[in-house]
Amino acid sequence: MQLKDAAGNEPVFDATITLDQTAPNTTIITGPPAVTNGSNATFTFASGETGSTFETSLDGNAYTLTPSPFTITGLPPGPHTLSARAVDPAGNVDPTPDTYSWTIDQTPPAVTSVNVPANGYYKRNDVLAFKVNFNENPLVNVSGGTPYLEVTIGTTTRHAVYTGGSGTGVLTFGYTVQDGDMDMDGIALGTALVLNGGTIGDAAGNNAVTTLQSVGSTAGVFVNTAAPGVTLSTTAPSIVNQSFTVTATFTEAVTGFTVGDMVSINATTSNLQTADNITYTMLVTPGADGAVVSIQVLAGGAVNIGNNGNTASNTLHLTYDGTAPAVTSVDVPANGTYKGSDALSFAVHYAENVSVTGTPSLGVQVGSQTAQAIYTVGSGTN
Repeated sequence: MQLKDAAGNEPVFDATITLDQTAPNTTIITGPPAVTNGSNATFTFASGETGSTFETSLDGNAYTLTPSPFTITGLPPGPHTLSARAVDPAGNVDPTPDTYSWTIDQTPPAVTSVNVPANGYYKRNDVLAFKVNFNENPLVNVSGGTPYLEVTIGTTTRHAVYTGGSGTGVLTFGYTVQDGDMDMDGIALGTALVLNGGTIGDAAGNNAVTTLQSVGSTAGVFVNTAAPGVTLSTTAPSIVNQSFTVTATFTEAVTGFTVGDMVSINATTSNLQTADNITYTMLVTPGADGAVVSIQVLAGGAVNIGNNGNTASNTLHLTYDGTAPAVTSVDVPANGTYKGSDALSFAVHYAENVSVTGTPSLGVQVGSQTAQAIYTVGSGTN
């Protein structure tokens, strides 16, 4: 190109022109969390060319000029995607915009149902296990305290503490039955989870709704930690000379009781019978003559409806004497002549002390007749 003025003068003109046909690259440097409950989102952008400006498109809408940083407000819940492209000073537009996707979740986790322990009887050291089901996978933080469920056993409220499940749709809780817990008409569950300083929420930061929903029936979940007691008794005297009956009386109905649950010293036990599973009778047959017979019910042989073993019974001690007392000698009246009204006195000696009942007599031959010498005294001696 040549320039001249009206007089035909040609000026000297020199200029440098840069041709830029290279599109800039775009990077979204920062954005909101991938899952959030916030309705605002702030972004920052970068380009490989100095002086570039940025255009953005939200959820497929038209690109508009956008500063960096850039904040979008009032977004509705749900998934969102922002596309950003750089425009360099020459007007070249990045043909491959950078994208950033995130989700706004403003729905809190909520309990959908609660699984309770199976029907039955639970004793000491058994675990009452619960499963709390949620509509999503909640996160549990126990750094400030451990959440629990309130479980009413009888008139006492116990805590079924959180045991696991964070990040899944099922949180587990458990309570270990203690001595003294008793509930024979069904345990009861509270109406809500107790956070106890802990937190339950989702990845977006929404705190869980702790109200329990669709709780299973606990009417058949019983707790019984009472050990049945048992007392032995007999009508036999302290010294016996034959088999005798012993009665075992339990404090409640039990099952599983056998003669094998007895300690029988110098005796055998047989013929165990019961009509109500509370009162049992058995035949005790002594062993060695002159020795003590001891009978006791061991602990844990019989169980009640809660599967608790019995406590040990008292011990019966009797002496077995199976040898009949034998006469060792008889003292007769002194030699002489006895007239009417004179008493003929006899003393019968035994190998052991004897007890006399009734009125025994000795036959005494007097001439051709037999007279009776009547017992007078000596019971309890030999």
